[in-house]
Amino acid sequence: MDDFVLSAFSDHRCEYRFDRENVRFTLYLDSGLFQSEDCNQYTNEQMHSHPYYEWFFVTNGSMRLTTAEQSLVLKKNDFVLIRPGVGHYINFLSDNTTRYNLNFNFEANGLESIEDLYTQLQTRLSHSSCIAGAGTQELADINRRISQLCGTNRRTMICACFAELITAVQDILSGGADSSVVEDFLRDATVERRDRLHRLFHSYYMYNFTVDQVADCLGISSRQLSRIIRQEYGCTYHERISYIRACSARQLLTKTDFTVGEIARWVGYSSQAAFYAAFKKQFGCLPTEYRKKSQKNG
Repeated sequence: MDDFVLSAFSDHRCEYRFDRENVRFTLYLDSGLFQSEDCNQYTNEQMHSHPYYEWFFVTNGSMRLTTAEQSLVLKKNDFVLIRPGVGHYINFLSDNTTRYNLNFNFEANGLESIEDLYTQLQTRLSHSSCIAGAGTQELADINRRISQLCGTNRRTMICACFAELITAVQDILSGGADSSVVEDFLRDATVERRDRLHRLFHSYYMYNFTVDQVADCLGISSRQLSRIIRQEYGCTYHERISYIRACSARQLLTKTDFTVGEIARWVGYSSQAAFYAAFKKQFGCLPTEYRKKSQKNG
């Protein structure tokens, strides 16, 4: 679980690099993350390009993005992601158009990764010169949090929010990462059963699947599944899930500024009381107590 939480570092005030799975992200931020302009601005903007991915999320009004291949009109809660080197320009179509804007790059970091996040991103983001879609309130909230954090030097929190943004965009582009996506993966006979179980525990632990549901997806009985898990991990299904969730929560408590409630939801608990009980069972103290101790020792 050591690769779950981001390890952020920065060479410059507005350039953050961090690793997640087998990807190293470079995030470029400045005070212009959130911009508000009227429709007379950028009217005569010249076609230009950047050596990084450019992200726009419209929060009010409308704007047009033009590339050599297409012209897109973006309205409130729409987003667009422009590939490096793609010529483009924008026009604002209404007064008081507001948007979030940030830039990033990514590369393989050479680390092993069950999910192979690098290949997923390469495949998804290399599909066309720019990718646009209808956003969600979740995306708006994530962008807002990054904007509020910009300039605070809270590097790990900024990077964690950006990773959350990338995950949310992937979910939208893939049609939504709901439980059916996980079920389809568990039924994929081309992947060894051991690998499917391992990914379930380390990547999909936040989903509330029962033993019977998982066994059904794997095409075995719940008794067989329990025996396999006992052989592989030396514990029950629920004990393994609780342990993975607690380990993830522990790192989020020490390396991010998420609230305890946010962390509880992140790792899969709908009830904060259930999260408190599970965490205390694993580490002998409440999440709030663990955070205070880690801050004091750090």
